[in-house]
Amino acid sequence: VETERSVSPEGFSRPLALSPDGQLLVAGTSRDPGDRRHTVAIVDTETGELRHRLGTRLDGERGVFTSDTSTAVIPISRVVNETALPNSGLWLIDVATGEQIGRGPPQNCITAVALSSDDGLAATVACDGNVSLFAMELLAGDEPWTARLAGSSDDRTAGVGVMFGPADDIVIVTRADGRIEAFDADEGFAHRWSFDLGPHAGAPFVRDQRVWVGATRGFGAGTSGGAIAIPLDMDELVTLASDTVTRELSAEECQEYLARPACSAG
Repeated sequence: VETERSVSPEGFSRPLALSPDGQLLVAGTSRDPGDRRHTVAIVDTETGELRHRLGTRLDGERGVFTSDTSTAVIPISRVVNETALPNSGLWLIDVATGEQIGRGPPQNCITAVALSSDDGLAATVACDGNVSLFAMELLAGDEPWTARLAGSSDDRTAGVGVMFGPADDIVIVTRADGRIEAFDADEGFAHRWSFDLGPHAGAPFVRDQRVWVGATRGFGAGTSGGAIAIPLDMDELVTLASDTVTRELSAEECQEYLARPACSAG
């Protein structure tokens, strides 16, 4: 059984996105100040061939492919004097040609992007805490600055990862202080719920009606840290909240953390 194989050219040490069929990889070079290559490329995982180099003096962050693998969506920042500029933006890359077919408005240091299951929406989280929701069609259009549909800039805690819920109705975000939270994936972008997994939380992944996230401490009965599965059903969330709090939550706290007037499954 093959257990180790190089799937990218030498120097491309940062995997940023894997296509749904596993045949293509977006990879970036090291951000080490001593490494002056600073570039991002699309690579064939079978042959290790560099399909497209997206430019020079670039750094990339965690991106994503559309479900048909036709487009790669990558947060890109420019590098000057070996330092990435705080301004970054989403680049939409045609996988067949390597050409840029869309570009999002400038944002401060995007750390990750996710797509809805129909590829109609993109969500980003940034190092300054901002969360944004974009219309993919507008990002690829003539007026990409109109593509931002909604977002939240109230929390300045750095974002770690972002995902859509299984029904594309919520945007799930993890933050550097160990919190995981959810927002409505619409123009209202209302805050749905929040849990403290802290002091650290990893990037979220959604599967089987649960959000999976790495945490450094136990959360709920029988857990001791590691990968934690949090249910996305609201009644199950309320039960989880009731099981993990050390005192009764006030009505105001129930509204703030679970978007409910009272913490009862009924």
